Amino acid sequence: MKTKFSNACTQPAPIFLSTIRMWNILLFTAGFLALAVALLGVRVFFVKGGRFPSMHIGDNKYLRKKGISCAVSTDAQERKEKGI
Repeated sequence: MKTKFSNACTQPAPIFLSTIRMWNILLFTAGFLALAVALLGVRVFFVKGGRFPSMHIGDNKYLRKKGISCAVSTDAQERKEKGI
């Protein structure tokens, strides 16, 4: 009995096609990650003495002007004042 669907839909793809597809995805992913690292590291790679900006609260000039510091520094300062 023949149905209106062909057997091509029900048979699995040959192994080599799925392997090629897997390698394509892996190469695309590796290329995408390499591009992301290169773009994030432009300042580090191409500027003499360049480095990633610090994300620590204590290193932010604007927050220091407002009197905001990190919790660890605040805790250490309060312990020192209380003599703990």
